[in-house]
Amino acid sequence: MFLKKYFVWVVLLLIVSGCSNTKYKGFRQTVTNFTAYYNTYFNAKYKFRLGYKEVANNNPEYFYQFYPIFPYDYNTDQFKNVAKFKEIGAKSSKIFTKKKNSKWVDDALLVNGKRFYYSGELDSAIIQFDYIVTNFERGYRSTHIKSGRPKKLIADINYAKKRSKKPISERKLMHKLARNEAIVWLVRSYIRKGNYYEAQRIISNAEADLSFPIQYRADLRKTQVLLHMAKKEYKPAIDIINPMLESAQKKELSRLRFILAQLYEADNDKFKAVGQYNRILMQNDNEAIVFETQMRMAELAGAGQASATIDELKAMARKGKYLDRIERIYYAIGISYAKLKDYKNAELYLTKAAQNANKNPNIKFMAFERIGSMYFDAKNYKPSAKYYDSANMIIPASYDQKEEFKQKAKYLIELSKYFDSLQKNDSILNLVSLSKKEASKRIAKNLAKEKKNKENENIIASTKLEATKVETTGARSNWYFDNPSQIENGRIAFKKKFGNIKRQENWKFGGSSVMAEESQNSKENSEKISSKEDIDTDEISDIMIADLPFEEEKKSEFIRSTQGIIHKIAQIFHYEINDVPEAILYYKMILNRFKVKYYQEEEVLYALYLLSRENGDFAGSEVYQNALAQDYPESKFNKLISNPNYAKDLLKENEVAENKYKQIFTSFDLKNYKKVIAQCDQFIAENKDNPLVPKYKLLKALCHTRFYQFDEYLATLKDLNENHTNSDEYPTAKEWLEYALKVNRDSLKVSNQKEEDALKVRENENLFTSNIENAENQVTSIAKEEANVNFFFNANAPHLSLIRIDGTENIYQIKRDIENVIFEMEPNLNFEIQIHRGSKSQYLTVERVNKIFKCLSISEDLRNSPKLAKYNDALEFSVISKPNFDLLVISGSYKKYFEFYKLNY
Repeated sequence: MFLKKYFVWVVLLLIVSGCSNTKYKGFRQTVTNFTAYYNTYFNAKYKFRLGYKEVANNNPEYFYQFYPIFPYDYNTDQFKNVAKFKEIGAKSSKIFTKKKNSKWVDDALLVNGKRFYYSGELDSAIIQFDYIVTNFERGYRSTHIKSGRPKKLIADINYAKKRSKKPISERKLMHKLARNEAIVWLVRSYIRKGNYYEAQRIISNAEADLSFPIQYRADLRKTQVLLHMAKKEYKPAIDIINPMLESAQKKELSRLRFILAQLYEADNDKFKAVGQYNRILMQNDNEAIVFETQMRMAELAGAGQASATIDELKAMARKGKYLDRIERIYYAIGISYAKLKDYKNAELYLTKAAQNANKNPNIKFMAFERIGSMYFDAKNYKPSAKYYDSANMIIPASYDQKEEFKQKAKYLIELSKYFDSLQKNDSILNLVSLSKKEASKRIAKNLAKEKKNKENENIIASTKLEATKVETTGARSNWYFDNPSQIENGRIAFKKKFGNIKRQENWKFGGSSVMAEESQNSKENSEKISSKEDIDTDEISDIMIADLPFEEEKKSEFIRSTQGIIHKIAQIFHYEINDVPEAILYYKMILNRFKVKYYQEEEVLYALYLLSRENGDFAGSEVYQNALAQDYPESKFNKLISNPNYAKDLLKENEVAENKYKQIFTSFDLKNYKKVIAQCDQFIAENKDNPLVPKYKLLKALCHTRFYQFDEYLATLKDLNENHTNSDEYPTAKEWLEYALKVNRDSLKVSNQKEEDALKVRENENLFTSNIENAENQVTSIAKEEANVNFFFNANAPHLSLIRIDGTENIYQIKRDIENVIFEMEPNLNFEIQIHRGSKSQYLTVERVNKIFKCLSISEDLRNSPKLAKYNDALEFSVISKPNFDLLVISGSYKKYFEFYKLNY
């Protein structure tokens, strides 16, 4: 009994001492490794395996151009949604912080890095893999192997270096070393991130290192192929992958051969590509790749074979065997119809492919992109814009021309909007060219016709609904929602009475003011529509006629705005789409269609001069050159033609202006806003034609917000919006102006007054106005009381964790303490803390953590942290959306925001 008692105590003592974080040899280290493995690493590895299988078993492999050389490399969205993956981080963090001297640390980091990689969090993945590669040199540590570095292993390395000149073979050690595998994953991460230089550097170092084992060199060669593919260097990739086929295992042979065929396609060697595809069909050992090969063969078939190919593909579509991949067959049929120039059927089947691509969003993107390209090639830009816009919303991660496509889609959408605006303006100009009486008659006639067509459509819709009504019991149901015709008639009656009432998003978060505003809008819509129903179409036309620009001054102003729209269209054709004939057509329209002179006529003449020379029309270019010299001799565009050195001089001026801007921005960083405003004003006055003027104006506007000079801020933005529509700063200025106008209106409570009264209120009671001379010394009106601003709730907007700090505390010490707390809570979190100072408060924001639930979690953890308890009531924690944070900076009304926060979050 006595011996048993002491035996139990000895065992317990050994177990407790073996769980130490410090490095031990013998039994203690063995126990530490044992508990680290079974308590933590085993679970993390198991969850990773389950999560990977979940995606692999339920989803096809996604790709755009090239099949992934490493399986499931681009199924990012699917891996993001795997619940098992979300649990790996906590397990890996635990072993890194609490068992940091166990031999499983590098393995845990490797699993966590793989989780980040598959989920598309490449920055975090690189941090994990780089830590392993940097801190586990050669992959061997004394904690990995019982007696440190085995002499036999060291001898093998030396032999490999000095005598055999061949890489070593990894021995069957007690523990598999993670560093070698981490090198391969690090290269893959850098390639996907687009850092090709770093990827090539690591590959070259690993290839030259004879201690890098043979077992990982095949994967290293694959990363080299992947790098060449990413850089569009197809011949070197072919040279590497061809020898790999000889030693490839059977399960990966089809994959490598398919990628080789795609490389031959990309290198414009169709004959060799077809040869490789045929070998895959003969090999027939991977059903998914065989199917994809059949589709690629169909798409490669020439126009002469297209009809037969379509028949074969339609026969495949009718078989139940391919229902789970029907979208891929529809896509191939659409491509085949496009080769026959049967664009109607091509669009039909490509649309079907998109509609059925629930499990393969890449096919949806490819279908929309192909339809958009068909319309684009036919110069039918409006439908092209629609399909490019749809494709842009689902662009795949593996698409190698992502940025170019996004830019093209952006300009096509802009072009479509300008077309719509031009069509509307043309209709108005046609009306104002008539007398008011004739214009009124035409409007009344069109309204009556539109009303009649609408009534006919409603009758037809009601008839169809009545005919297709489903009766479940044989007897007609008396319940209203069982009768589709009654529903439709009720909808028509409601719309007739109340009109198109706009639905307010997130009304439940808007508070009583939003609901009251919605109620008021509904009432106004109801009265407006009811009054229109009570009067005839002639009276409606009189209401519309009053808004048309019949007076000469208004008409001229309207024509200039129309010329501006045409100019935008011409510039998109000229510089973005490169459709020279269309660009010339619209540039000439600005000059020839209207009697009103365009305020940017010299720029239009210069563009026509350039395009005429590009087209070889030197006589035409001379006409535009002479027009510039005669009408605009001092214009920079005339100087660009007449003075060969002017472009160089202009470049020097811009360099000087750029350097000056950097100096001024230094003052901005030092918060010397009064000086910045004065310097910007001076530069703008002395360099009115300099292209960097919009940049200076935007900086000046930003300085006005620091003094809460809202009127000056508004005036600067309006100036920028009206006079610099072609600048890079214009979109930002436009967005700021729209937001500022909304802030101003909501701040002054003028919703129940007429616009004329509202303007008077703004003049007399603007809360934001302050004189610049005494802005630094005098407390502005907004600093005395909280502005009545209206914050907005949008759960989908990017969010920040917001910490308000008592002005007496050391903000830098608080920042360091909060950083330490977050690092301890979540060591893998990629975040940044910024300091912000307002007139009455100073803030810290935890940024880069955009998800609202994550921001709330961080705020709650910080609020409850014992390490921050010493600050007591000096800190106030909340979350804020980025748009609301901009509003908070302008208004300074934190008290109002905190009320909003407690109500909504």
